[in-house]
Amino acid sequence: MLPFRFKIIGIILVISGVVLAVIYFTNRIEIEFPVLAIHSSYLETRYFTVFRTNIFEEITLILFLTGFIFIVFSKEKNEFNEYSKIRNQSWQTAVICNAALTGFFIFFIFGAGFAAYLLVNIFSIYLIYLIVFYYNKFIFRRNQH
Repeated sequence: MLPFRFKIIGIILVISGVVLAVIYFTNRIEIEFPVLAIHSSYLETRYFTVFRTNIFEEITLILFLTGFIFIVFSKEKNEFNEYSKIRNQSWQTAVICNAALTGFFIFFIFGAGFAAYLLVNIFSIYLIYLIVFYYNKFIFRRNQH
């Protein structure tokens, strides 16, 4: 587990990702930058090539991914031994819920909607985990008093 301060850094990174996503979708900002692509398939398929692309999306996704990983894998400010069991149960629930959600989308959502879900799916397991973990933590703490 990471120290608690990484949770704060993670929250800042996720908030930064949200801000960049809002800016991107409202203003369509482009930051052209040369990137190395192991595989690229737009008009033609190319391997191990360098080309210029808008990296604004990648920066936003990296902020989200890094932020969620820091949040999920950081200790709480006041860590109790019981939190390990709560974490394990929360991971199991998150994996099952995420698999069920993915199954639903596979069977009932098609085209651009499914592509949008795949993008959200990168982070959905972390979101589900956090919701379940903090709910279970709340129940645990309430039962302690």
